[in-house]
Amino acid sequence: MDNNEIKYKVIIIDDEKHGRDLLKKFIKEASDDFIIIGEADSVKSGIAIIEATEPDVVFLDIELFDRSGFEILEHFTEIKFSIIFATAYNYYAIKAIKFSALDYLLKPFDPEELALALDKVKEKHENIANGKSRISLAHTQIDKAKPDKIALATDSGYVFIEVNDIVRCLAESNYTRFFLKNKTELLVCHTLKEYEELLEGLDFFRIHKSHLINMKFVQSYIKGKGGSVLMKDGTELDVSTRQKDLFLKQFAKL
Repeated sequence: MDNNEIKYKVIIIDDEKHGRDLLKKFIKEASDDFIIIGEADSVKSGIAIIEATEPDVVFLDIELFDRSGFEILEHFTEIKFSIIFATAYNYYAIKAIKFSALDYLLKPFDPEELALALDKVKEKHENIANGKSRISLAHTQIDKAKPDKIALATDSGYVFIEVNDIVRCLAESNYTRFFLKNKTELLVCHTLKEYEELLEGLDFFRIHKSHLINMKFVQSYIKGKGGSVLMKDGTELDVSTRQKDLFLKQFAKL
């Protein structure tokens, strides 16, 4: 079959009908090569429709009611479809890399960026057909995926902050307290482990079960069993014995 005759099956997973309708409109306007074969609004219905239809590409929102779109991907031992994240926050960009997402679109959608994402789907399938290596976000868009800002979910809503303004993070049960360069603090509705994963590759290091620090704000290391670090905000924090060697390797690179 000629490549021009290929039709790509598309699934849209978003808990907002308006978001699904807008994506459908833009996709139809961008290309006749993509056929929308179904949509879903939850983790459960998303898994079911993917298993039933075997799509070529899935447009996936990340925050689905009170659950995460990543749960859908984690359900599959092998992901045979292209993933294009369509979300309101670049907060999740780092985690998206781990799933080899083809693209990461931010709401409100830009029709031109959407058209480029569809071109990447075609390019990927052509490369596979021609025996070339697969293209993934991890290799082609690593700079784009590293967020300059992240959205922090507080009790009063989302607050956008510069990644480089984060000095350190403290675990407080199922919450995380952020300490910023301007001396302000934010209590955020996610665990420290989640932020450790999301900030991976951005010079952050988990020195202790309770502390994640921005290595750029480390002033000095104080020797001891595990030792401790003196941060530029004047705070001294313990380094766990288990993390000491890894920390010193990171510290030596500063």
